Amino acid sequence: MTDPRRVLDIGTGTGLWALEFADEFPSATVLGVDLSPIQSQWTTPNCSFMVDDLEKEWAYPQNRRFDYIHQRSMSGSIGDWTAMYRHALDSLEPGGWLEIQEFEVWFYSQNPAGLPDDSAIAKWQKLIDEGSVALGRRLNYAAQFKHHLEEAGFVDIQTHVIKTPIGTWPKDRKLREIGAYLRLQMHDAVEAVTLGYLTRALGWSQEEVQVMLGNVRREFNDRRKHLYTYCWFITARNPEGFYVSGQ
Repeated sequence: MTDPRRVLDIGTGTGLWALEFADEFPSATVLGVDLSPIQSQWTTPNCSFMVDDLEKEWAYPQNRRFDYIHQRSMSGSIGDWTAMYRHALDSLEPGGWLEIQEFEVWFYSQNPAGLPDDSAIAKWQKLIDEGSVALGRRLNYAAQFKHHLEEAGFVDIQTHVIKTPIGTWPKDRKLREIGAYLRLQMHDAVEAVTLGYLTRALGWSQEEVQVMLGNVRREFNDRRKHLYTYCWFITARNPEGFYVSGQ
C-alpha cells in the first residue's frame, strides 16, 4: 500500500511508530491505541492517541474504517487473539491490510553446543514462559499469530521469519549494528518483562528475581555465546471485495 489514508496502530505504547508514520505520510490520518496513556503530549496534526482496551468491543469502526492496521511487540498482552483479530477485520476497509511485527521471546546460541540448559538465559526464558502461560497470556507467541488470523477470516497471509543476532558477535557490519541495539534493548527490558511473571505467577520475591536477572544480563552481554532470536513479519488482508486506497 503506497498511499495509506486511515491508519490504526494497535498497542501503540509510547506512540513513536505512529508519530513517525504520520510524519512520513502527512496525507494519512493516524490513530494510536493503547491501554496505558504513556504517549507524548506533542504530536503532529494528523496523529492522535486513544486509551482503549483492545480486548473489548472496538468503538472506532462505527464511524471510521482503516486501510492499514499495524501491530508491533504485543505478545503477552491479549487473552483471545482470534477475537481481537475479528475486531481488526471489522475495522478494515475491504482489501485493507494488517501488518504484524513480533519477536520470539526465546533465545538460541549459534555455538555448536547451542544454549546449555543450565545457562541463566535458558532457565530464565523457561520461567517467564511458564509464568506467562499461568497468567493466560503467553509471551513467546509470535509463531501462533498466523493461525489466529486465519481463524478470524483474513486472507493472503504472508509470513517472513528473520534470524536476528543479539550482541556484536556477527562479522557483518549491519548485523553487528542490529545486534548491538537488540542487546541494549534486552538489557534494559529484562526486568520489566520478568518481574510480573515471576512474582505474581510463580511466587518469587523481588530479591530472588534481581539476583537471577544479574546473571541473565551478564550472559546477554557475553559475545562468546553468539545469541540470536527470530523476528516475525506477517501481513494479512481483509477479503471483502476489492479496495483501492483513498476511494
